[in-house]
Amino acid sequence: MSPSKKLEADDNLALPAGAVTNVPPTYIDPISNAQTFSGLEILEGCCPIIDLEALHGPRRADIIGQLGHACQHYGFFLVKNHGIQETMINDMIGTTREFFNLPEEEKMKSFTPDPSSGIRHDTPFQDKTNVFVSRESLKFPSYPLEDYVNLWPSNPASFR
Repeated sequence: MSPSKKLEADDNLALPAGAVTNVPPTYIDPISNAQTFSGLEILEGCCPIIDLEALHGPRRADIIGQLGHACQHYGFFLVKNHGIQETMINDMIGTTREFFNLPEEEKMKSFTPDPSSGIRHDTPFQDKTNVFVSRESLKFPSYPLEDYVNLWPSNPASFR
């Protein structure tokens, strides 16, 4: 999500502006009230944005502290001034969309119930508390690249 995309939020739900707002209760995941960190910019009050521009300068320890805090208290964060070209980011997002828009049988080639598998496609599921987790993910190792790239999905072709 780009920082310019607005979120609509209440005590239970955060959705992109204009998104569906009538969601069954089993799809709702409460938003935690995480604390803020001095010097850490927060996107719309919920997502830390860390500026990596000073990572290799005298503020290195501060930036590393922000990264650690975001990981411990939020579990995720956004970064800016990371040096990755926008075209590369757009290509990755496009390939991701292509993969998740593939027919189910094609995506399921990467599915395994083994949580220790290096490459794993996870599908939406209903958890033990009867909450439906409507996310789909693909986990794959990437370093060192030459050890793993041949194990990645071959469809879409741009994935590898």
